[in-house]
Amino acid sequence: MTNSLQLAHQLKEKDVLLVGGGEVALTRVLKLIKTGARVTLVSAEIHPTITKKFGFEGVKNNNWTPESLELYQVVQSPFLDEHFKLCGEGKGWSIILTAIPDQEESERIYHEAKRLFGPQQMVNVADNPPLCDFHFGANLEVHGLQLLISSNGSSPRFTALVRDEIKRHLDTLDLERAVETLGQLRALVREASPDQQQSKYRMQWVKQCTDIFGIEHAGNIDTQKLLTLYTTMNSSKSLKFPPKETLLQEYLIE
Repeated sequence: MTNSLQLAHQLKEKDVLLVGGGEVALTRVLKLIKTGARVTLVSAEIHPTITKKFGFEGVKNNNWTPESLELYQVVQSPFLDEHFKLCGEGKGWSIILTAIPDQEESERIYHEAKRLFGPQQMVNVADNPPLCDFHFGANLEVHGLQLLISSNGSSPRFTALVRDEIKRHLDTLDLERAVETLGQLRALVREASPDQQQSKYRMQWVKQCTDIFGIEHAGNIDTQKLLTLYTTMNSSKSLKFPPKETLLQEYLIE
């Protein structure tokens, strides 16, 4: 089995077509709405939870914004090929998804999307891995981090179990504070050495620094004090840090 390339796909204000309105479509909507995507849903029947949480009166939501956490368009109808044109202005769809029980119709929609928009059009056919250009996997959002665990469509339930096990471990750590602190450190280092020619050294220094303090201590780094160490080391482009014990004693907030 070949591996997938796992990427964080930015969908804010991009058009997404979702064909289907049942239980599976609900799971897709829950994931897509949070990205700020303009989601158009087409389905003869729509799950009541979708209507209650994300629906609206009428076909197009004129009050939609990326932050509104609402659907952009809802068409209560069996899918017709003319619905491919709902993205408007011929811009095409960022991604197209089908979540309907009719596999034959799903495959037809898949092939028609490829014919209309080209082989590069990203399509996901629920419960049909060979017709999925991407997989959803099990998403974990904890303490400012986003993780994706994927089995490439082989066992979505098992990946969800793995995600929940990881979450139990991560919930014991203050990862959000660690992420914020390391972000501050990177910004301070970049400000101290704005020259693009120094970017490789900056990146190597921050990487080694992150490895040394690790998950347990990163949130307690004294960034201003550590910046003085960077300034000293940067003068000779040294990557030889003091012993870890020294760093933990001198560069952590008590």
